[in-house]
Amino acid sequence: MVERLALEAAPVHAQPGETVVAEGDPGDRFFVIAQGRVQVTREDRLLRELVPGEWFGELALLRDVPRTATVTAETEVSLWAVGRDTSLPRSARPRAPGSWPTSTRAATSERSHHGRGQHGFCAPRT
Repeated sequence: MVERLALEAAPVHAQPGETVVAEGDPGDRFFVIAQGRVQVTREDRLLRELVPGEWFGELALLRDVPRTATVTAETEVSLWAVGRDTSLPRSARPRAPGSWPTSTRAATSERSHHGRGQHGFCAPRT
């Protein structure tokens, strides 16, 4: 599955100051940062900076909700984007949280209170 995602990921480039995703917009892609830095803001307040290896946009795909934050290129940025329509096997496609097994919902809820899901928009730093 990971190999298929990598093969179908599309390169995306953004210049400094360019908005990659805007808060409130529909989400149809998930992004992984290959090079550069982006800033994550909500209601014009800086929440954090993301660097290569980190990602954003998964929440809009998994939950089919509008973007929860704006992501803007701080430097020239190279990203890999995976769209909602990526041809994954049906069993591997994200499902709405209400259809997740109870143990998955519990783990997701736990994580949302301890780090990654706290803001619902980006990957943890390692």
